[in-house]
Amino acid sequence: MAKYYLDPQTGQRVEIKKTHKFRNFVVFPLLGLVAIIVIASAASGGGSAPTAPSAPGAVVPADNGSANTSTVVFEVEGGSAASVTYMDTRGQMSQETGAALPWRRELTVEKSFFMPLSLTATNGMNGGSGKITCRIIKDGKVVAENSGSGQFATVSCNGS
Repeated sequence: MAKYYLDPQTGQRVEIKKTHKFRNFVVFPLLGLVAIIVIASAASGGGSAPTAPSAPGAVVPADNGSANTSTVVFEVEGGSAASVTYMDTRGQMSQETGAALPWRRELTVEKSFFMPLSLTATNGMNGGSGKITCRIIKDGKVVAENSGSGQFATVSCNGS
C-alpha cells in the first residue's frame, strides 16, 4: 500500500517513494565483504602456523623450497611490551596483548593467492613509552616499516 503526503504548496497528494538507502549502502556492501572473505578463506586453504620469535631486524632470505609460497615476517621492536595485531595465514586478524618486545612471527603464504599484509602495534602496555617500530618483510625484502614514540603510540604497517 502506497503512502502519501499533502504538498503544502499545491495542496495535492504526493506518493512517498522508498529510496532503499539502507539496503544499497549497508546491506549490499556487507554482503560483498562477506563474499570476499569467504572466497579468500577458501582460496588460502592452509598455510603454516607462526614460528617462534627470533632476532628482530634481521632480514630473512626467501625460502626457495617451494616456488608457490612466500615467506612473510612480521616484526615489532620497542620497549618492554606492546599490543600486536596482525593478519594470519587464513586472512584472520590475530592479536597478542602484552607481547614481549622484540616480537617476531614468520608465516608461509601461497603466492597464487593475493593476501593483504597488515601489522599494527600499540606501545605503552605495562607502562612502556619509548620508541616502537613495526616491519613487514616478504621474501627477504622489507615491504613496510613505520616508527612512533610515546606512551600508547600506535604504528601500522601494510603491504601485499
